[in-house]
Amino acid sequence: MTPENNFKRTRLREYGEKYRQKNRDKINARMKEYRRRPEVKEKQKAWRQKNREKFREYYRLWYKKNGRRRAANYAEAILEWKQNNPEKMVIRARFTEAVRLGKIKRPESCSKCGKERRVQSHHYDYKDYRHFIWVCASCHKLIHLGEKH
Repeated sequence: MTPENNFKRTRLREYGEKYRQKNRDKINARMKEYRRRPEVKEKQKAWRQKNREKFREYYRLWYKKNGRRRAANYAEAILEWKQNNPEKMVIRARFTEAVRLGKIKRPESCSKCGKERRVQSHHYDYKDYRHFIWVCASCHKLIHLGEKH
C-alpha cells in the first residue's frame, strides 16, 4: 500500500468516525427501523439457529471466565420464592397468558422515564393480574430499591 492510499484511508476513517458521532441518534433510529423489518428478523433468526452451538460455546466460556454476576444460590433462591409465593405465581401465569393471547399489549417505552426500551411488568399488588405498570429494567430496579428502603 502506498503512503498516499494509507493517508486517504486514515482520512476516510476519521471522517466516518466524526459523522457517526455527530449523527448518532439518526443512525440509531435508522438501524432500529431496519432491524424491525420482518425479512430482517427472519434472516437474523435463521442465522442464530444456524450458529446456535457457536453461541452456546462462546457464552459457556464467557460465563466460566467472568461469572454470571448472580448470587451462587440464585436458582435456589428463585425456587424458594416460587414455593413461598404460590398466589403470586398464579397471577404471574395469568398475566403471561394475557400477554401471549394479546389481551395485554406490551408497549415499546417505559411508563416511568418514557425511554424506548424493552419493558418489564411491575405488579404493585398481586390481587389482580391487571394491576401493573410497564417499566424498563432501570426503573424497575429503582422501584424495588425504593420499596426496600
